[in-house]
Formats: sequence, C-alpha cells, structure tokens
Amino acid sequence: MGEAALRGQTWDGEVHKVEQQSPSLVRVELGGDGLEGFRSLGAPDEACVFEFPVPAAAPGLVPNAGRWYSLHEVGPNSMALGIVQHPGGLASNWASKAKAGDTLRITRHKSWFRRPAAAAWQILLGDITAVPAIARIITESAHLLPTRAVIEIPDAGDQQDWPAARAADIEWMLNPQAPSRLSDLVRNLELPPGDGYIYVAGEVAETRAARKFLSRDLKLPNDSFGAVGYWRRGT
Repeated sequence: MGEAALRGQTWDGEVHKVEQQSPSLVRVELGGDGLEGFRSLGAPDEACVFEFPVPAAAPGLVPNAGRWYSLHEVGPNSMALGIVQHPGGLASNWASKAKAGDTLRITRHKSWFRRPAAAAWQILLGDITAVPAIARIITESAHLLPTRAVIEIPDAGDQQDWPAARAADIEWMLNPQAPSRLSDLVRNLELPPGDGYIYVAGEVAETRAARKFLSRDLKLPNDSFGAVGYWRRGT
C-alpha cells in the first residue's frame, strides 16, 4: 500500500515492552488490535507520526503532539521504534515513564529512502537519532551490496551489534556534548568506484549542508543521495 493510500488513516498501538537499548536509546515495542491494517511501506527508513501526550502543566501546548519516529521493525500488528533520551524531549519524557498497556496514536506514515536499483554500493551517515533507520537499512540490504556506515553517538555504550552488522563496514564516532559533524563527514567521504547511493540523516542544518555539498560541489545526480533532517538544534 502506497503513502497516498494511507493518508487520513490512524492506528492505535499498545505498548507491549519498553527497554533501555543503550544509554541514549529506549526501544518501545507496540502491538495489539489497534494496528490491524497497518502495512509496511517496504522502505527501510519508514517513519510514523506518533501522538505523545503533553503534560497538563505545559501551557500553550496541544494535547497529544505528533512527532516523527523511524520504525526499527515492523511485523503483523507489531512495530518497534527507538526514542533518543534527552532533557526536555516530549517523547523522551514519555518513554521514561511508559509501561505496558499505554497507547500511542499513529497518524502519518512516510519514507525517504530512494536507493536506485542499480546502485553498486551504499554509504549511510547519521547521528544517534538515525540509528533505528540505519540499523534497518543494514539488516535488509547490507548482504546485497557493499555498505559503509558512519554513526555519531554521544556515549560509547550506544554502539550496537546487530545480527546483520558484520555484513557492513560500520564506524562509530564518539561525539559527546558537541555539535554534530555530519556535514564534515560527508565532505571527507571517499566514494567507491561506480554509481552508488549516499544517505544522510540527523540534525537539520547538518543534513542541509550535506545536501548542498553533494549536489553543488560533487555534482551528484539527485537520485544518488538522500539527506533527511530528523531534528533541529536549539529546539
């Protein structure tokens, strides 16, 4: 089912499990009859808008504010997402108290990953917020084509060893309490021969700078890269 066909649909996911996956990431598993009819878009970076309850004490905020989150896994009537813990975050605060039986409404469903079928390789760059999407991309395709990933993490304990990780060349870059360096990582890339695909996901200003470099400086075709802003510094 395509994105257009899903517009206007909503689902209600029941929390089945909340797990501290790493110092910075909480994994939340949802399921239940409220996800009946939900179908994966078949793209490894697919994301949904989850409506997180806003504390009653927060003035001027609308209850159940929506936030985009990538789906780490999708199955029949089930899904899992990773939520980055950070001070003041709406979803982060919710995840710190979430328990089995809680529910989240899902209102939108989209993906941005557009790797050409003929791509001979892929390079994935992201910060901690992109870990669920990058993990899924590696799991679903690293065995099909050479894959390199460079991931910024705020804590050494955020390094993860997925079952499919050995099929990819993964570099974990420790960058605690510092501005993201995604755009610098892109500028220093050494591209393999042939046509491939570069995917960058993370802070908005960094992904915007990466997009400009790939397009204007390297003059890569638009279908050979994707740059997605997941969050904005200062908000």
